[in-house]
Amino acid sequence: MGSGGPLFIDITWHPAGDPGSDKETSSIMIASTAVNYCGLESVLHLTCCNQTKDKITDHLNKAKRLGLKNIMALRG
Repeated sequence: MGSGGPLFIDITWHPAGDPGSDKETSSIMIASTAVNYCGLESVLHLTCCNQTKDKITDHLNKAKRLGLKNIMALRG
């Protein structure tokens, strides 16, 4: 993907697929892989509906630990 020279890539948040888990196919891990292994800036979309404030905070802290800097937080 990097050979095309994108400025960044968007990683969407799919609530049905456990997007904040440690599974390699989760949204947060795909974004982390793009940044840390492929050298691509990524924008992780974080859908906040049907989540508690504590759960959202957990996701944001995890994203920070994984080196993700760009989050687009969506209400729904």
